Amino acid sequence: MLDLNKFVEWAKEKDTRIVSIEIGENVYNPANPNHRWGIKIWVYDTDICEGQHVMSVDEINLEGKKERQEKEQYEKLKAKFEGVGV
Repeated sequence: MLDLNKFVEWAKEKDTRIVSIEIGENVYNPANPNHRWGIKIWVYDTDICEGQHVMSVDEINLEGKKERQEKEQYEKLKAKFEGVGV
């Protein structure tokens, strides 16, 4: 059973955190794509400008997601400017 109180606790840990929960018919749930009824949970932190869809608090890893994106961007810029004279 989904414990929504854990999302409340997660959001209360920082005043920059937001949790949006959508429940009902025609709500797409990636875990059950063939069902018409679903739950969609979006977590977001305005401090790091990052969010993700999850089904449990244990799945939340906004810092890790942000770090992966920054590293990817760094690698692209490094490849673009590598070897270019100053």
